[in-house]
Amino acid sequence: MHEGIRFLNPCEEDDYGRHMLENPKTHEVFGVTPAGKYHIRVLDLNAPHLVRERRQRAKYYDQLVDRFMIFEAPDSEISIVLELLDFLKELVGDMICPIPYQSQG
Repeated sequence: MHEGIRFLNPCEEDDYGRHMLENPKTHEVFGVTPAGKYHIRVLDLNAPHLVRERRQRAKYYDQLVDRFMIFEAPDSEISIVLELLDFLKELVGDMICPIPYQSQG
């Protein structure tokens, strides 16, 4: 086997951010180490349904950060807003976690 080509063990090491990064425009992941490249290729981590889920996660995450965090409501509605935020955070939390990006070049 070639040096460094192996499956990653996310229980023992940081896979995203160290071995694999996500392009914020295409939401495809790319490997920055031999292990990351192998992992992506063999597990087909850029399959259309996974890219679609990462795109959706990014959209929801951006909406949470950009819109809801600056939303102001009358005191009587604040509990409804907080409940909505908790629901959305839980929804996004069940999706693929954000994957760091660093341009290659």
